[in-house]
Amino acid sequence: MSDLRDLIERATAGYRPGETPVEPILRRARRGELRRRVGVVVVVGAIVAFFVASAIGFFEPPPVSRGPVAPNEPPAEEGSCDFGPWATYCPEAEWLRRAAEHGGFEVTGDTGSALIIDTPEGSAYLLGGGLERRSGNTESLSEGVQRGDYVEVSPHEWALWKARDLDRYVWEMQGVYVWMEVEQGGLTEETVLAVRQATRETPFRTDCPHRSYADLSATSGRVGDQLQVTGRTFGEAEGGLPAATTFVEVWWNLDPERHESAYVDGRDPVAAGPGPVMELVEWQLDHECEWSVKFTIPNVPSGAYEVVLVSFSGDRELLWGASGYPLGTVTVGE
Repeated sequence: MSDLRDLIERATAGYRPGETPVEPILRRARRGELRRRVGVVVVVGAIVAFFVASAIGFFEPPPVSRGPVAPNEPPAEEGSCDFGPWATYCPEAEWLRRAAEHGGFEVTGDTGSALIIDTPEGSAYLLGGGLERRSGNTESLSEGVQRGDYVEVSPHEWALWKARDLDRYVWEMQGVYVWMEVEQGGLTEETVLAVRQATRETPFRTDCPHRSYADLSATSGRVGDQLQVTGRTFGEAEGGLPAATTFVEVWWNLDPERHESAYVDGRDPVAAGPGPVMELVEWQLDHECEWSVKFTIPNVPSGAYEVVLVSFSGDRELLWGASGYPLGTVTVGE
């Protein structure tokens, strides 16, 4: 149990000035074996220092910190993904194991915070985190792109990015950021693309119905009434490949044929008819099988209004996999 606590404490510490959150993890992955050896000496010395200091009354152990916890949320429990280690308890790790094996890459072990896979260029580290994972192991790719830390090396629908100063690649697939790096030498783009393709072909979850749908609870109501939109997180992309919805927005009176006007910078949302166009609700998904959101009919004149679902199958800020789906017309009565 002490080894587990040590892993988690190191997983939430060790940041250096100017680092992105993923860099300490990869650094620990590269040096994990050395730290395990050195740790024996450090622990023995710490124990001796503890008893000496306690005997003379100068030492009071500080409270143990296990990383940031969202407001009003209980501390992470042992045996959970938020507590760790990532490679043992997080669903992203289990998915990446299946994806690597699907792509013909052997998983030879892990460091606790990353998987180790065998590639033609040698052992590579593979890790992933949900877009809103509380552990803080990954950051939004869009944040790194905006700072100029990453450059796009494969610009198309499923973009591939590379760190400017490191042999590290990152992509987003099915609502997960995937990071890949080798300890020595260099990764070929061919190998990285093969692993990325494997993550595209491997469903993140196999226990959910893989059929897309979204449904509106009612088609009429009065101002102030609550309606609900329900949908499935997992569906199929082109060619029968698995896809995951990661972010949804519900829009009032938006033209479904020009839904991109709601999220492309520099454009104003285009109304489907008379009356205001407005965003009613937005929601970040976390790989649940189904989702539902509620909204209130706004204060608008009586009439018929389009309700449109705008969904994303990737990073919301990078506008990956954006699509518009007309949920139906809601008639507002007096």
